Amino acid sequence: MMDQSAGGAADLSMGDRAVKVMTLNIWGYGHSWERRRRLIIDVIDAESPDIIGLQEVYSDPRFDEDGRNQAQQIVRSLPQYNLVCSLHRHPPPRDIKPEEYPFIQTGLAIMSRHPIIESGHISLPYSVHVNPHPRMVLASRIRSPLGEICFFVTHLSTHEPDRPTEALMLADFIHDFSRSSPAVVVGDFNETPDEPVVLFMKGKGEIHGRSLGFRDAWEEANPSGEGYTHRDRRIDYIFVDPSIKVLDCRLVADKPDSEGYYPSDHYGVLAAITF
Repeated sequence: MMDQSAGGAADLSMGDRAVKVMTLNIWGYGHSWERRRRLIIDVIDAESPDIIGLQEVYSDPRFDEDGRNQAQQIVRSLPQYNLVCSLHRHPPPRDIKPEEYPFIQTGLAIMSRHPIIESGHISLPYSVHVNPHPRMVLASRIRSPLGEICFFVTHLSTHEPDRPTEALMLADFIHDFSRSSPAVVVGDFNETPDEPVVLFMKGKGEIHGRSLGFRDAWEEANPSGEGYTHRDRRIDYIFVDPSIKVLDCRLVADKPDSEGYYPSDHYGVLAAITF
């Protein structure tokens, strides 16, 4: 495997020498989903990432298309991708009885142009009455052209006290699932680069005496770039372990269509890596 070094201005179309990985929070069903779905499909089709991690993937019987959740709808138009999902029941508001609330699920998905050998997921603790979206981690072991790679996607809580425990559980899951394979972790961490969990991921801060040593692909390739992904904050990340070299990293799904619609309220992040 190659040692990590600072990413340069490499072309993201690196062919067989690179694997392209992407993350995107797709913003659920609201805000003109059918139009946004087409825009998301167009971005993926144009960029052709090898592996994609999606967050805020919904299944809602009122809006699912032929029983398909949002990720399944996307892949229906992109049959070159394999798909795994992890969706959990969205808890009803406190003023609505569970039996009167639609069976809405929300969660994560991984899309891969290459064979998915193994998948797994864990649930993360979260403060249900503060931020009712279920939190989890989804992982896949993928046979890429460069060899096996473990790909993790997560979406951490918006409630700050939840995130340190979620981060420690994420770290344990990465260790247990990836074993000796190179690992990439993507997702919406709901933290800026100088906040505790992101510092923990990069080995620049500790939680209960522990830290990881992953590298932030955006920082590797764009050391002076802001890279905002949600309004005026950078909260969406691609982290790579030290065995992986970042060739380039940039924002995607960051431009509106002719009528001002964006694919999501988050921009996506796309990185070219090698190992």
